[in-house]
Amino acid sequence: MHLRQLRRQPLRAALAVLAIAAGVTLTVAVLVAQSSLDRSFAAYNSTIGGPASLRVVSRFDHGGIDASTLTAIDKIDAVQTAVPLVLTVTQVNDAHGHDELVAVVGADCRAEAIFGTRGCDPEALARATDADPPVIGTGVRNAAGSNGVLRTDFGDRSLQGAPVMPELDRLNGGRVVLYPLSVAQVLFARPNGLDAIFIVPKPGVSTSQLQTALAARIGPQNRVLQAAEPGSNVAFVSSQLLPFLFLISLFGLAVGGQLVFNTMTLSLEERRREMAIASALGGTPATVTAGVLAEAAVLGVAGGALGIGMGLLVARPFVANFSQFSEQAAGIHLSVNPTVASTVIGLAIGVLASVAAALVPARRAAKLDIAGELVDRSRRHDTSTRIRARRAVILALMTGSGLLMAWLGARNGGLESWQPNVLLVGVILAFTCAFPLPPAFAPFAVRWIEKIPVLQRGPARVAVSNLVTETRRTSAVLTAIGAAVGMAFTLGGVLPGMTDGAEQLARATSADRVTVATLGLNNTSAIDAKVSPDVQAALGRLPGVAAVEREYFAAIDLAGVGPAAITMNDGRPNHFKVYRGINVEEAHRQGRVMVGPGLARALELRPGSTFELPGRFGIVSLTVGGIWADPDSLGHGIYASKAVFESILGPRPASRVLLVPQPGVSPAALAETVRAARVAPNLKVFDPDQVTAHLSEDFQVFLTPFWILARGLLVVAFIATASTLLLAGVKRRAEHGLLAAVGMPPGDLGRMVLVEAGLFGVIGTICGFIGGLIGLATFSLASTSLTGLTIPFHLNLVPLFVYGLIATAFVLAGAALPAWRTSRLDPVVALRYE
Repeated sequence: MHLRQLRRQPLRAALAVLAIAAGVTLTVAVLVAQSSLDRSFAAYNSTIGGPASLRVVSRFDHGGIDASTLTAIDKIDAVQTAVPLVLTVTQVNDAHGHDELVAVVGADCRAEAIFGTRGCDPEALARATDADPPVIGTGVRNAAGSNGVLRTDFGDRSLQGAPVMPELDRLNGGRVVLYPLSVAQVLFARPNGLDAIFIVPKPGVSTSQLQTALAARIGPQNRVLQAAEPGSNVAFVSSQLLPFLFLISLFGLAVGGQLVFNTMTLSLEERRREMAIASALGGTPATVTAGVLAEAAVLGVAGGALGIGMGLLVARPFVANFSQFSEQAAGIHLSVNPTVASTVIGLAIGVLASVAAALVPARRAAKLDIAGELVDRSRRHDTSTRIRARRAVILALMTGSGLLMAWLGARNGGLESWQPNVLLVGVILAFTCAFPLPPAFAPFAVRWIEKIPVLQRGPARVAVSNLVTETRRTSAVLTAIGAAVGMAFTLGGVLPGMTDGAEQLARATSADRVTVATLGLNNTSAIDAKVSPDVQAALGRLPGVAAVEREYFAAIDLAGVGPAAITMNDGRPNHFKVYRGINVEEAHRQGRVMVGPGLARALELRPGSTFELPGRFGIVSLTVGGIWADPDSLGHGIYASKAVFESILGPRPASRVLLVPQPGVSPAALAETVRAARVAPNLKVFDPDQVTAHLSEDFQVFLTPFWILARGLLVVAFIATASTLLLAGVKRRAEHGLLAAVGMPPGDLGRMVLVEAGLFGVIGTICGFIGGLIGLATFSLASTSLTGLTIPFHLNLVPLFVYGLIATAFVLAGAALPAWRTSRLDPVVALRYE
């Protein structure tokens, strides 16, 4: 009986399926993005490692493994071959100025143990120099063309005549450059430094036992990983960005579940007599419940399957965005890699959401008054003129609690150990409740709206009355519309806030100086295409340059903390707001370091605290001078003097160069002088204002996935309105028939539905404004802890109006079919059984 109903009402079933599919689409897209990230890195590592079962990596980037570690590994009996490698990222540039990030591998003849025998000649490798072209993959040749160059830390190297090895095409799509190990160490500034040592064990050796033996020999500054295991270079996306995207996608799924609830409620309301007859003939309450849930499960399976297919398409822009991070971290270009798990989870989520939405309607159906239904004296209606405030009050209290917890969690830099947990709960609570909150109050607002003179006559009056009496339906549609508009409004406010944050960062790191780099100014520390020493010397000789300062950066994976950063300037130091302790100049005079709030919280540090850091050459003890608002690695930064920095890491290439203008020369004028000099073809020159603009643009890349979700929620709003108004039209067929019978023209019947939809769009936009304000305030409170950057509250109404108009247009488009069907209603048919 229940499954037959799906065939009898295909449009209604299709709308329910689309509602579930819209929510599943966003969830599957995020899951596929996660699997694509993990599998691409795993495939890269396993392809390089071949038969190796383990690899040793440093806790530091940029050749952090000292060559002495290789000697210690070679002495372990269980090791058959230890293969030392340089693994880094650089740029390939063609003759037209187009850059592409590629992976670099530096290896010697020991690499035959993992790559296979290729007739490697140790003497030939020993004679190789940095002037010799590398071996490249087809992807590099396509990117560089016949006259391209390879960027290095010591200048460009021509790729003209570079031999192409087709075997490299199975690695990162052929975007690979292969150098002799000693040459790679020179060109990419790794004196006696390695990035990885792949371990091929002797036959019969237990991997776990070998891992234990290696850990005992390599020192705390290094780690032992499975050969294919992704490293810490994917930690930001997988641990920070994706969880928030996943939570937002679940919100879309919750809206879809609400629509299934509405569908099942209406469908069962129409079939009350049919179910009463079935019960009279022997059907038990359990049978009725099982039938309703089976019907919902079928809808969930169909919606989940459709959502999986759509999710694979939506995942492409997600993966393309995340690929930018992976290319900067390791030169790895991501491709869409769905897994069986993401497919199964998508299908399961669709079924669970649909079945959960049908539980309440199923329970009601199982409690029918059989005798009353058979004589038609207990017909129930789920409409009511009474408006309950309990849900609205609860949501208001939860939203207020979330804002309070977010404020407490971020207060004073969030230095206490309890603050991150309080902050996280507060952010989730505020964002989860902010968007359902205004729709919960909407029925009260509609009571005032219906007093507007233009809405007190004809179709408009009936439309407003429908909003008041159908409170559950009204809240569901307004939540869907408000979420889409509200997210866009929140993101629109974050954008100018990020510009302010970028300006603060520029003032703290490069005030009154000209910044010169070969790369961007953010997330490029892993790319070995820095300003060469020769170019730095040439810059110092330009007119108007008083001094050349350099900034140095290192990434570290701290045990128990995660990704962190160590920074140093050999000139004027950075200046951030100091939460506790002494200023940076005094700290450096005392041989102390400044630390970010995230690191201070994670290690429970205070001014004067001492902590140990596993440096390249052994354990280094550091003393905290002050805790300040350093945004590096989400507040997990260490700022040291040159002497302390080099005691931890040894020499490194400068990540960027700062030019100090001579007295009377402005930074903007000096920047023009540097550009006109054309010291090197790939130099990027920024005055302080341009640093702000560049950082702001780069920060906004992080918002791209959220914009995708905001647009996806618009589609959910369209489906919500279309399905809800269609179902409401079926439910109110008798009412519409009565209106037609007493003289309402067909055109007015159709306009009534369109007015109702228009009110949905307008009120939903207002709901989005209120929910977006709460979301924006929450993000501003939590921005320092969540992103490392202080992002002030900014009110930007342009996205509200733009997305409000788009959402209203979507809603009216969704109402077109219900309006048309209502205008063609035959009152005789509609009133036949009344």
